[in-house]
Amino acid sequence: MRRLSILIALLLIAMPVQANMFSMLGTNVERMIGQMAYDDLVAEYGGVLELRPDAASYLDTLFTRVVEANPRRDIEFSLTPLNSREVNAFALPGGFVFVTRGLLELVDTPEELAGVLGHEVAHIAHKHGMNALVRQVGLVTLARLLLRSTEGNQEMLETLAGLSINLLKSGWSREAEYEADASGARFAATADYDPAGLIAFLTKMQEMQGDRQRDLVSTWFASHPPTEDRISKLLPLVKEHHEERFFLPNDRLPRRWVQGADPLSGLKACA
Repeated sequence: MRRLSILIALLLIAMPVQANMFSMLGTNVERMIGQMAYDDLVAEYGGVLELRPDAASYLDTLFTRVVEANPRRDIEFSLTPLNSREVNAFALPGGFVFVTRGLLELVDTPEELAGVLGHEVAHIAHKHGMNALVRQVGLVTLARLLLRSTEGNQEMLETLAGLSINLLKSGWSREAEYEADASGARFAATADYDPAGLIAFLTKMQEMQGDRQRDLVSTWFASHPPTEDRISKLLPLVKEHHEERFFLPNDRLPRRWVQGADPLSGLKACA
């Protein structure tokens, strides 16, 4: 108990008021929580989507370029495609990024996909998931994880993993979403993708909200701030990047993501 008290005291002393609340706890707990939540999230969204080899290679290359543009070097990022018609992408603590088949079939350009993946990478880069957990359970609880044995951690990790999924579904704060938009667009630009792609994707989602397929995007809108606000905040940033450089269109997306299957129908936004 004395060790825990000393650790917490040191954490609080070392932590500026506005500093990232989890920065002093290291990445091992963050990674463990993400790993514990991974299987449940994959199962809930239809399992891992098996992509065509060429599509898998393309997606991995695009994702790697975006990840390399982010400042975090203390964790390993991974991308898992999910076999769900729902249009969505999300991130768990510890570097785990997910994208659904519905979203892959909806995007029309690499720039759109890079913007979406940049947004999710930014959530991890800024530790939005871990900060939300700290606010929910407190710094003391997470600090205890550093001092317990693996066996003693199991039950607490399972609880935190479940809470992490619930927080993900309910959505991060507006400030976190706006920050992820801005950083995600910057990551895309640094990776040589036009950051306007994120605005194009958000516009498409906004058009789908009134479409007959709106049930496929309902979770997205329930967990994000109003789309028009996100677009208005992104416009000055995109303009700034366009003033600094000229972005050439990237190569085309794969014609098919899944082997021997037609693209999902009814997912395109109305013109």
